[in-house]
Amino acid sequence: MVAGNMGLNSRLRASKEEPLMLFANDFDANGQIDPVLAYYNGGKLYPLPLRDMMIKQMPPLKKKYVRYKAYGEATIEDVFPKTDLNSSLKLSANTFATTWFENQHGKFIAHALPAAAQFAPVNQVITADFNGDGNVDLLLAGNSYSPEVETGRYDAGNGTLLLGDGKGGWTFMPNRYSGFWATKEARDIKPVRLANGRVLIVVANNNDRLEAFVTGSPVQ
Repeated sequence: MVAGNMGLNSRLRASKEEPLMLFANDFDANGQIDPVLAYYNGGKLYPLPLRDMMIKQMPPLKKKYVRYKAYGEATIEDVFPKTDLNSSLKLSANTFATTWFENQHGKFIAHALPAAAQFAPVNQVITADFNGDGNVDLLLAGNSYSPEVETGRYDAGNGTLLLGDGKGGWTFMPNRYSGFWATKEARDIKPVRLANGRVLIVVANNNDRLEAFVTGSPVQ
């Protein structure tokens, strides 16, 4: 199996030992659930949203954190009572790497794909033998224009073709050789087989036109 993810080209970091956390609770008692991301730094868990964004979501915090410095030094337990954190819905992310899972006797082992697949979020993956060597290859596309303003777009992806060796190894084929340039916010890619045996790769871009790429040889 292959699972697209956010990639490793962002300010967010996550690991098994220090995951990115999400706490969801009605912290300001206004009848609405407040989701708050938190990250580890130096072994301590800090709220990810900036002060202005947090106060916009929960105005009562403005009285507690009048100055930016105090908020910048506050851990998640400083901002919210432990009772509220303990009763929250808690979710965690251990990795942001786009990953392939190897089935070893019924147990799936996770392997991060090469760096070329980690530059931007991956929204869709298709598998085929693109170079005719009998091994399965991966074609990935993604990007995201929707993060919050202070983060900016995740748009470093150009589309990625990874050639498989049939043994779990993947080699990136540069876009100038593959001819595949999915540089927009690609939400989906689909192969369409043509009458001559070649395949048309159709890319669906969010709020933008479709793009199509014809493979240079028949695809298995």
